[in-house]
Amino acid sequence: MNEQEIEISRALVYLESVVEDHSAYLEELENLLVFPAQDIDFKRVEVILKRMRKIRRDLASSINIIISNIDKVNDKKLREEALGILSYFYLIGFNDEKDLLLSIKDTSSKIGYELDIVKDLSEIDELRSKMEKFSL
Repeated sequence: MNEQEIEISRALVYLESVVEDHSAYLEELENLLVFPAQDIDFKRVEVILKRMRKIRRDLASSINIIISNIDKVNDKKLREEALGILSYFYLIGFNDEKDLLLSIKDTSSKIGYELDIVKDLSEIDELRSKMEKFSL
């Protein structure tokens, strides 16, 4: 195993736990959107958004490691796994997050509560643009 493969392996191991957290926070936001706008605890939403920002930073770090090293990977299985995770986030994970952020912002605006998600959306778009050439 070369150095790049070791780096990607470490990133993939770390991503396993981060992906679970990311999915859990997305699910929690989605569950909050079921309630009428006036019944949503937007302080709770803010807490979830802060946690998601940390998760997104962690995801970005691991995704950047994969992107930087994928061309030097000889192990076919490792390469497929790394490309699979990039494709998942490009096609599903970050799209779902972006859609939920826009929905929760729209819902909060209806009752006069402003959520600042501009930077979040920008980060997601930036990550997606980095992964675009790797998506299947």
